[in-house]
Amino acid sequence: MLESLAANLLNRYIGAYIENIDPEKLSIAAWKGEVSLTKVKLSKSALDKLDLPVEVTFGYLENLLLKIPWTNLGSSPVQLKIDSLFLVAKPKVEQEYDEDKEVEQEFRKKQKLLADFEQKKENLRKEKEAQPTDNDRDQPGGISLISKIINNIQVQICNVHIRYEDCSSLSEECVSAGITLENLSLRTTDSNWQEKFIDSIPAITYKLLTLDNFSLYMNNKALSVSTADADGFAESMKCMIASEKSQYCFESRKRVHYNWHGRPKRANTEGLGARIGATFFFGASQVEHEGPPGPEAAPAGLQATASASPHHHRGYVPYPPPSFH
Repeated sequence: MLESLAANLLNRYIGAYIENIDPEKLSIAAWKGEVSLTKVKLSKSALDKLDLPVEVTFGYLENLLLKIPWTNLGSSPVQLKIDSLFLVAKPKVEQEYDEDKEVEQEFRKKQKLLADFEQKKENLRKEKEAQPTDNDRDQPGGISLISKIINNIQVQICNVHIRYEDCSSLSEECVSAGITLENLSLRTTDSNWQEKFIDSIPAITYKLLTLDNFSLYMNNKALSVSTADADGFAESMKCMIASEKSQYCFESRKRVHYNWHGRPKRANTEGLGARIGATFFFGASQVEHEGPPGPEAAPAGLQATASASPHHHRGYVPYPPPSFH
């Protein structure tokens, strides 16, 4: 039952963003426990759900790998890896109003909403059937199989570049803006932030989110990269991703660790208690401190969260962190 549910979810979510996906092959791959997509194009409608005045010019995914250890779900994590995801968007071109086309688009939207609703109902039914019975659960203090999967899933996303280009001016230059990310990973850990598989209900769940070289940029004298072929496009987009070797006029942040730990929401608890800590490695123009860290080094009302050394700068974040709703 879990295999069937996974296949349906993959077809629904992956198929909506990637061109020329064979649902049958995707389902077979899900049943085998390893879904691998290599050098695929993103759908032109990948951003339609955001309802923005932009359209996809070119989208490319180098590799997607999903590993589902069906025979060891109780002791091994599900792994999702995405590598080299590139997308370029442009402003939607103004077109003459066509009433018939508008009516047809509205009709298709309503059909899609109805289909999505029916699919959600079907997924809920299958999820309910997949819920383990009392005999399927672990011994007292344990958790269900589905909870284990959710609690221990591992995610790694590398080399992401989302770019917006406006080349509507008469010159050959474009106005461009973008977001790049070299690496993002999410792991389940113990209280010492060491990676660990959770096989029982913990008082506190620990997740370690690592974010490397996240950057924003804007350029009013750029050249379009969406005119290249697939290989050339991928190479151009990857070259613009910030890394440790990149050179900047001003570098504000190199590496960020977000350490999250919160108490699972249960019937006998009130709400979700969570606390977020952050470790920052800053560049220039931040508080400097040499020698062993000490509480006297922190400004009033702030708690230091980064270890200091002669070669590192020290950052501070408000403590306790603001609540999130």
